[in-house]
Amino acid sequence: MSTYSSANPVPVDRPFAKLLHGRQGLADIAGIPPVSQGSYPSDKLETYLRAAAILGLDSADSRQVARRVRHLGYILRSSRFSDRISWRSGLGALDSLAPIFDEPEGLVDVEGAVSGLNVRLVLGGSVDPDRSSWRISISGTSPNLQLRVDGVAVGSPFSTSTPLPATPVPGSGRSIVASSSVSTVSWSAELRIPYSGDFSGILAAVQANKDFLLRMQPAQEYLDAVAGDIAEDAVAAFILSVDSF
Repeated sequence: MSTYSSANPVPVDRPFAKLLHGRQGLADIAGIPPVSQGSYPSDKLETYLRAAAILGLDSADSRQVARRVRHLGYILRSSRFSDRISWRSGLGALDSLAPIFDEPEGLVDVEGAVSGLNVRLVLGGSVDPDRSSWRISISGTSPNLQLRVDGVAVGSPFSTSTPLPATPVPGSGRSIVASSSVSTVSWSAELRIPYSGDFSGILAAVQANKDFLLRMQPAQEYLDAVAGDIAEDAVAAFILSVDSF
């Protein structure tokens, strides 16, 4: 993973490198900035972690975090503070070079596919707003073929004579249906769903944490923007307050 040291007085991709301090698993996702591996004073690190949580960057799902970073970059560029962005992850050209909404969706990166195994998705169920990808696998020998989600067995074992009925992948709004005419299976894939970041939720979280914002002692114009009527300016002001802390 590309990193920079916090000793660098002008970080390559601030403030996201601070907000993503120490995160792993982002290196292969297009458009994501280098993550800081340097040490910060404990009071600053705690502030960055709390700010990341407020902005929805604390998800265990690296792909969801990457998409939220891109969403927040778009918000910054749409605000009246857009001229203050100089870091690479905030550049508008990035959305043309690697648009987040054009990424493959559904079952991708499939391994172990065989002609006798049929796996398909069925829509339905609730969606976890903090996730957009899951690891899916089917393995075993009939009559104990087992579906697993992120390594955890889901649903009952099935066999070559009894297909797997629609089995929900928790939080994805999708279910897996499978059947197999081969007795031994070792199959895996990643389930990806479209990013559905809720801007109103981001704004509400920022405005609900004004006391936290004050502790960063931001410029008055940022305080005024968070309290103002322009949503993009409010969220951008919060992010830039982290940058200046």
